[in-house]
Amino acid sequence: QHLKSPPNSVDWRRSEETLKEWGSRGPPGFVPSLLKIIPSKEAPRDVRLMAAILLKNLAPVWSKRRINLERKVNAQSTDGVPDSERQLVRDAVLGILETVILEGERAVAIQLALFIARVGAIEYP
Repeated sequence: QHLKSPPNSVDWRRSEETLKEWGSRGPPGFVPSLLKIIPSKEAPRDVRLMAAILLKNLAPVWSKRRINLERKVNAQSTDGVPDSERQLVRDAVLGILETVILEGERAVAIQLALFIARVGAIEYP
C-alpha cells in the first residue's frame, strides 16, 4: 500500500512533529523509541512509516565501523548506535517485522526488511 497523502501534506508534517516529539530524547534512546513506535497501534500509520524509515537510515551508522554499502569501503566513525541499543534491536526487530506484516503494513515491512539487510551487511560482511 502506498501513502494516501504526499510527503508534503499536512498529515505528513503532523507525523514528523509527532515523531520528533516522541524521539526528542536525542541519540541515546532514539532507537528504542523507534522500536516502540513502529508496531504501535496508537501511532498514526504515517508516523509508523517514518519511524521505520528513520531506523533504516540509521543502518550506515550501526556500529563505530561504518560501511559504505555502495562501495564496500570501511571507515572509522566516532558515532554509532550504542551496544545496548544494538542488542535491543537484534532481540526485537524480527518480531516487529512479523507484526507489521500480519497487520498488512507493507510499506513499513519493506523499510524494516531493508534495515535488516543493511545491518546484516555490516554485521556479517
